[in-house]
Amino acid sequence: MVFERINASGVGLTIGSIGGSTVRNITFRDCHMHHTYKGIYMKFRDSDQPGVIEDVLYENIVIDQPTQWAIWMGPAQQSDSRSLCAAHPCSICWPTLPGAHCNAPVTGSYRNITLRNVVVNDPKTSPGVLLGNSSNPMRNVVFDGVKINNPGKKPWGDNFYKCEAIQGIATGGTYPVPPCFEDRNQIVV
Repeated sequence: MVFERINASGVGLTIGSIGGSTVRNITFRDCHMHHTYKGIYMKFRDSDQPGVIEDVLYENIVIDQPTQWAIWMGPAQQSDSRSLCAAHPCSICWPTLPGAHCNAPVTGSYRNITLRNVVVNDPKTSPGVLLGNSSNPMRNVVFDGVKINNPGKKPWGDNFYKCEAIQGIATGGTYPVPPCFEDRNQIVV
């Protein structure tokens, strides 16, 4: 499926919440999000069945002044009970409330995810959350020309991203490079 020339806001350009199913061959292209809450948002919910998000391309995306995360790949940040801050699988109170948890589901698989020519202007917080599960890491994640202008430092400081369990590379002038990615910005072929 191809989604093109979209002006979006709210929770942005979202895939999920997935649990026990497969989503593949999705492209978001030539999209703009002005004052959105989240920008690029891919998420898995808790499930006892395996699920897959694969062969996804976000291309030529502009996100202006997101109020939360410009880029989120990982567990669904949601509550489905009366305990609003409970992790289902990631607390909506995380990371601001001490003791709140964010758990990447082991049954959720991410493969072949590319963000190309993505520009984020003046995010209110750190640019993003990239949270895989250590026993099932995200595979082949590519940031090609993902540029964050004036990145916020709260809550991740100079790391800019919460970044765990991802086999990723950054190229094409990506800045800042997520700390768990291989930086190929300077490699000349």
